[in-house]
Amino acid sequence: LSAKNEERLKEKAQDLLNEIQSQAFSDSSLADIAYTLQVGREVMEERLAVIVGSIKELEEKLQSFVEDKEEIFALYCGQVKRNKEIMNMFIDEDLQKAVGTWIVKGKYEKLLELWVKGLNVDWNMLYGEERPNRISLPTYPFTKESYWVPQRENYKNKRKPVINVLLHPLLHQNTSDFSEQRFSSTFTGEEFFLTDHVVKGRKVLPGVAHLEMAREAVSQATGACKDENIRIQLKDVMWAQPIVMGEEPLQIDVGLYLEENGEIFYKIYRAPDAEDRNSIVYSQGRALLSSCAQVPNMELKALKEECNQGELLSSQYYEYFRNIGIDYGPAHQGIEKVYIGHEKLLAKLSLPSCVYDTQDEFVLHPTLVDSALQASVAFIMGSDTTNSVKTSLPFILDEIEVLSKCTSIMWALVQSSQDNITKGKNQQFDINMYDEKGNLCVRMKGLSSRVLEGEIQAGYNLNTNSSENFTESLVGDIMLTPIWDAISVENNRAFPSTTDRVVIIGEIKGNWNAIKKHYPKASVLEILEGDTIENLTKKIEVYGLIDHILWIAPHYSLETLKNDALIGEQSQGVLQVFKMIKAFLRLGYGSEELGWSIVTIQGQPVNKNEQVNPTHASIHGLIGSMAKEYPNWKVRMIDLEANSDWPVSDIFYLPTNSQGNVWAYRDQSWYRQSLVPLHCSPLNQTLYRTGGVYVVIGGAGGLGEVWSEYMIRNYRAQVIWIGRRDLNCDIQAKLDRLETLGPTPHYIKADASDQVSLQEAYERIRQQYIQIHGVIHSAIVLHDQSLQNMEEIGFVNGLSAKVNVSVRMAQVFDKEPLDFVLFFSSINAFVKSPGQSNYTSGCTFKDAFAHQLSKEWSCPVKVMNWGYWGSVGIVASKDYQNRMEQVGIGSIEPPEAMEALEILLAGPIDQMALIKITKPLTLDGVQWDEWIEIYTEEKHSSTHLEIKTVSDAFELTTEIDEVQLIEKIQVTLIEIVSKLLNVKTEYIDIDVVLGEYGFDRIKLNELVDILNREFNIDLAVTIIFDYSTINSFAVYLVKEYKELLVNKFQSVFVNAGF
Repeated sequence: LSAKNEERLKEKAQDLLNEIQSQAFSDSSLADIAYTLQVGREVMEERLAVIVGSIKELEEKLQSFVEDKEEIFALYCGQVKRNKEIMNMFIDEDLQKAVGTWIVKGKYEKLLELWVKGLNVDWNMLYGEERPNRISLPTYPFTKESYWVPQRENYKNKRKPVINVLLHPLLHQNTSDFSEQRFSSTFTGEEFFLTDHVVKGRKVLPGVAHLEMAREAVSQATGACKDENIRIQLKDVMWAQPIVMGEEPLQIDVGLYLEENGEIFYKIYRAPDAEDRNSIVYSQGRALLSSCAQVPNMELKALKEECNQGELLSSQYYEYFRNIGIDYGPAHQGIEKVYIGHEKLLAKLSLPSCVYDTQDEFVLHPTLVDSALQASVAFIMGSDTTNSVKTSLPFILDEIEVLSKCTSIMWALVQSSQDNITKGKNQQFDINMYDEKGNLCVRMKGLSSRVLEGEIQAGYNLNTNSSENFTESLVGDIMLTPIWDAISVENNRAFPSTTDRVVIIGEIKGNWNAIKKHYPKASVLEILEGDTIENLTKKIEVYGLIDHILWIAPHYSLETLKNDALIGEQSQGVLQVFKMIKAFLRLGYGSEELGWSIVTIQGQPVNKNEQVNPTHASIHGLIGSMAKEYPNWKVRMIDLEANSDWPVSDIFYLPTNSQGNVWAYRDQSWYRQSLVPLHCSPLNQTLYRTGGVYVVIGGAGGLGEVWSEYMIRNYRAQVIWIGRRDLNCDIQAKLDRLETLGPTPHYIKADASDQVSLQEAYERIRQQYIQIHGVIHSAIVLHDQSLQNMEEIGFVNGLSAKVNVSVRMAQVFDKEPLDFVLFFSSINAFVKSPGQSNYTSGCTFKDAFAHQLSKEWSCPVKVMNWGYWGSVGIVASKDYQNRMEQVGIGSIEPPEAMEALEILLAGPIDQMALIKITKPLTLDGVQWDEWIEIYTEEKHSSTHLEIKTVSDAFELTTEIDEVQLIEKIQVTLIEIVSKLLNVKTEYIDIDVVLGEYGFDRIKLNELVDILNREFNIDLAVTIIFDYSTINSFAVYLVKEYKELLVNKFQSVFVNAGF
């Protein structure tokens, strides 16, 4: 049986069951039933197959299937599209041979198992010359719902007859009709720009050939080819996928579409054919016409003299390309010599003799323009420090302006794009092409490439024992700890530039002259403690358009962590920055570029023994979340050393960071934080006491209860919970359960963020117990919202659960001779998730506070940054746990969590993060190629650390938040499609091509308009031709607009639920 979806399939099974029961079929009819269903019905996506020996057995299995019973013997279900990749792994010829063998040997289970996944089976092979009879059986159970198609004028897509005269080597015929301005070309694979442009063994049309095709199409359609005073500019160019030749000729179309602003949208695509109902868009962009303007000549001699740092020969280039999988034949070897300068190079290009006679046939000659792009790899040749090199093809080009035709000899000036300020992003280049006289012919801006799937690895062996052991160590319960590494800062352009409008806020007294020297036109904005968001908005608005904010944390001399001023100073620190962000959002900067340089003083514990001022440490969490919510804002976070001169000459040359991570300056060096794994066996020592007394602030929460159970079971500990809630039925039930395991825990209602309330709770405890042995901070207030939507009160409430409670603990318990203090924090202190700015700010404050508390108190002070808990807490649902498991994040469970706490408390590490990983994956900021070994020397009864590294670092790619994000987008898309077509959501399959639901170009335009408004993105309708199912379209949206979508959908990050 087969149907369009699961619901219809179940109905079809029920119909067949009813028919069998009503007709009273005998076993002799079984073969007729099977044969009729095998050859007499259209095969659809959702499939069911059974192996039965009697009518009774068939009835039983159909009944079980309809009732959703599981593990039905010899019953197979599958969905074709979801198993398409699996089926594509099989070679058709080999598979058909296997089918024949299975039929001969009666291995029907294998046959059916693959048929339900999409295997095409000739069922007649089961029978000889005498075949069973076809009989009357129920047909397809249609839903019997009406959908009226709106009447619209329709123009059929008829093409003009092909004429044998070619308009252009890359643009053969004008095949326009009433529906589209279109040009078509048919390539055989024997053209020089294909035979001599081979990538990974396949003939690939050069990316620059797309540009010439688009330029010529626009020229032909507008008549620009007849007017020498008109120049053509292409912009917003994107190469979606390469045009790869197969054995058969390939027809490619160029479509032109006039937009309301006068620009021309173009796409280069392959139209649907009889076997493929979907078109494929290879590249697209926009074109505009302008009149020629005078451009000054370039002094090539002077430019050549500037590029005096070395030379590269043609042979060096093409050997390099062969090593990375690109084989350029003679017709595409246009580089003669390249002269290297500072952050630029000058390449001499010439047309090879084998294609010299094609010079007049092109304006952008593929050989010459491609050679200009080839020259850019000089920036990475010889500088690759890894063992792997990658094959790349053009991906994005901001704009290309064609001033005149390429000549047989050209000079290409290649420079890093002005937008290359952020380290780590795909490098962009600007390329100018000149003729021998220095006339500018072609100008390209913002060219970037992307890596082809399938990396070419040189000298890299994954089968060594050390690599296997290392891979195994990346899976399971992973303990991590933060380290700081000294970083050599590369020379970068100043950011902001001297022409940017800079506004300075905060403490600038001793450094004003140095800053003013760099930015003489900078303005100073004074913010008062009582300024509201509304006041700030008005103050900022006075300055007009602002390019960059330099915010410097106010000075606060911290004498002790017990000072109330530590809480009050948050209004001048993190709350002020929060209000600033809200003010800029109100002024419309959320969709604009904006630079931020944020400076704190001694807010991060770079060295284990250094003093830290945690007053403004919370800002680090806020800025990290902000950077992820607004990727168009360029963020530089800096933590400077107290009582030392500022390295002003360095600060404005530091790269910005899209994660909002900090640059820390200590002892005239710059440091960056990362996490490294901890390797340790269970220690034969503990800080816990049998019968000890322990206070847990927030103990009635999920993790507080887990920890309490462990202590009561294993140490018969007396546990006291402090919480703000009344003793309700839920809390009492937890206490009653734990009472059966050992000493009864006590609950005290108190507001731990209030000193008086916490002091009263402490005195009640001391009236009953002689000593308190440990205090655990497990309090949390969750209020997840984007910065755009978060109110000030929500931010303050989430923050105070960490800040205020930490300070009150220091005030109340400072005289108590504790064995330890334990802070439950989150890995969010490192990840800094978007949509959790208040929570993340509290975590970064708590971590810095704990470090400083360890300097003031004599007892150990430890921090555990929990990863994802799936069995307790807010994110403990089964559905959420399944999604996390799919991306490789497992749920931390009590046994491994409590073991890690034992190691943390008894070992030499003061801060630990714990996550569970079910498959190797990449986590930002984790150095998997290095770890810290903790081991115990029994004869000295002491614990030591040893740092180890491995030489082979793996490149792992799984993102922890993508699965849930894709699912949320799929749900949204289903709802939108349902409303557009007036179709019930349950009838929409994410793997069915949208065209099958009745989508036409007008409906597709409506869909794209809705998505652009809903997600604040800029999609072209043509992208849906590439990603024509809801599933593939959702994956595309996450890939291209992930940062923007994270903000909207509150992306899943690895966090503890604290």
